Amino acid sequence: MASNLTNITTEGTNKPDNDTIYRYLSAEFYEKYAVDLAISLLGKIIIRIKDGVKLVGRIVETEAYPGSDDVASHSYKGKTDRNCAMFMEPGTAYVYVIYGMYHCFNISSKGEGQAVLIRAVEPVGGEGASTIDTMRDNRMNYRQRKRTHSQAVGECVDDIESKTKLSKRGKGIEVDGDNANTADSGKTIKSHALCNGPSKLCSAFHIDKSIDRLFLPTSSTLCVADDGCDVLNDVIKTTRIGINSSGETSRQKPWRFYLNCFRKYVSVRDRIAEEIHRNKSETKNN
Repeated sequence: MASNLTNITTEGTNKPDNDTIYRYLSAEFYEKYAVDLAISLLGKIIIRIKDGVKLVGRIVETEAYPGSDDVASHSYKGKTDRNCAMFMEPGTAYVYVIYGMYHCFNISSKGEGQAVLIRAVEPVGGEGASTIDTMRDNRMNYRQRKRTHSQAVGECVDDIESKTKLSKRGKGIEVDGDNANTADSGKTIKSHALCNGPSKLCSAFHIDKSIDRLFLPTSSTLCVADDGCDVLNDVIKTTRIGINSSGETSRQKPWRFYLNCFRKYVSVRDRIAEEIHRNKSETKNN
């Protein structure tokens, strides 16, 4: 069982060279319905331990999938062997595969068949001088597999994600900086592009089907923790990505959430929602 407290040295984009106390989230934390849990997870820390290496990142973007009330949820039509984790105890990892090889990491919540997709993470670091480099190496290995696999399927997941993002331009919804292809085209993947998408963060953190159905509050290989970061007054609420086949009602639900202060690290920005958020904040402060 994971201990309640752990003291590790973090490095990277957030708190370099500082000792930080991380408090592992208890089972009780996850006893929230999907929408509430998706918001509560923002700013929390993912800790992944594999082969003696500890990788750390901050959750900056999530999506809620409220089960039978949502056509876009994998559990909309009921329980299957694939989505079994969505019906397990809140705090259970649900990892599924898309396009035959790309993983997506979710966490079950309160409510039958409800879960939260972890959509983007800010790489923070972990223990060891090369943990950010380890994330890059994991992504580079992913890119090599992607090239091989794309020859068989005809189109890779980053190409598909880029087209989804580009189709939203002109509606105030766009990628911050490089699109998915450009961000992955160089020899060195920039820090903000390491984990700015569901499959990207899974590759960087080496999250695969072996994690599926893992109970995070008691896991020693993957868990979520709190370092005291309080940013829930800076949440952007907008529509979800990649659910065009789920119908207009599901597409319009504002069930994607991201931290405005970490917008550099998210998969897709909604500049209209950011402007509304900024105006509300200015009004409140006046």
